[in-house]
Order: sequence, then structure tokens, then C-alpha cells
Amino acid sequence: MTFYETLIKVLSTKHRVVVKNNNGDYQIFSCETDIDGDFRRSCWCDTEEEAKQWIGASLGYSIEQADPIAKRNNWQIVKAYDLEHEGEFKEGEKVQVIDENCPYYGKIFTIVEIVAGVYTMKESPNEGVRPRYNAYQISYPFKTEETEELTMEEVCKELGRNIKIKK
Repeated sequence: MTFYETLIKVLSTKHRVVVKNNNGDYQIFSCETDIDGDFRRSCWCDTEEEAKQWIGASLGYSIEQADPIAKRNNWQIVKAYDLEHEGEFKEGEKVQVIDENCPYYGKIFTIVEIVAGVYTMKESPNEGVRPRYNAYQISYPFKTEETEELTMEEVCKELGRNIKIKK
């Protein structure tokens, strides 16, 4: 998977992606798009915090532009975060594996230990599997819309209407 394909996959889940280049500068890609449909980004900044102030200020890269530049400047995805959780992950928090190349892709784990930017996780209290991932490989669990099954009478009651249904 190319850098751009990975970037697009994560951004399409309504996350932001922090990228670092070979000079140690940071850029943050936003899940919002520009007029050409490319994901907007910040300018390159000395720190991640500074880059956060510029999210969306620059137009996005096309696939033709992004991959060659990413390769030449050794872009690395540092982490991905959703709009509600901009801080670092903490022990005890639930996270979801977002790297398709990982054997536990899509699974939700609890962080049990953090050492040098590597997160050790477990699925349940009695679980023996303890995968270890970097920040860019995990995210807060994606939100899914919950659906509820109701009868027609229950729907009417929810709407505050008193309707008798003919059979």
C-alpha cells in the first residue's frame, strides 16, 4: 500500500493524520477536502502543536504529487486521531487497530502499557494475546450508527402520536 493510499484510508474515517518528514517537521492532514477533492492539510511546522494551528490552511496533494514527495522526503505517519480525541492515548483506554496490514485489523483492545511510543494491548481481562502497535496503527474506536428495531406502534409512541393501526 502506498503512502497516499494509507493516508486516504485513514482520512476517510474522519480522522486527522500527523506526518513527520526527514527534517523533523510536522504536517497534519485534515479529513476535510479542498475544491479538487484532495484532503486539506497544514503547512509544515517545527512542532505538532504548531501544525494543529494551521490545519486546513493549505490545499491537498493529488496522488500524483503526494507519493513521490512522500518518498523523497521520507514522510512517516506519526499518529492518527479523531476530532474528539486530539491527545495521546492513555493506559486503560479502548483503541481500534486501523492498520490493514496488522493481523488484528478492526479489533478493539484496551491499552495496558505504554513504553517508548509502543502500546501494549489486550482484548479482555483474561485474554492471553497482547499485541503491540505504534500510535499510527491504532485509533479510538470508530463510531457506528446504532439502529433500533421498533414496531409501527412503538414508532408512533416515540413520535408522541396516538395512532391505531388497522390490520
